[in-house]
Amino acid sequence: MTLLDWRSARDPSGPVTCAACGCRLREATGLEGVAWRHFQLGPDSDARGDRPKCLEDLHARDGYVLSVRDLDSIMPARREGSPPS
Repeated sequence: MTLLDWRSARDPSGPVTCAACGCRLREATGLEGVAWRHFQLGPDSDARGDRPKCLEDLHARDGYVLSVRDLDSIMPARREGSPPS
């Protein structure tokens, strides 16, 4: 038995929390798919006043930061004929 064996598995119906720092995440809006972000009170810190490395990153349901490949599938769709942003 290790020190971390006491932790239970994540509840799939529970709140989404960051796998790196444990902060509760909120669902990101304006995307075609589903992702979560840190709740920010100001531009440089999360709700606890911390600045985790993943503060600006989108997270998956499991709390881990999404990879570039994952991000392509959830970004807003570009209208045909519009310039790339």
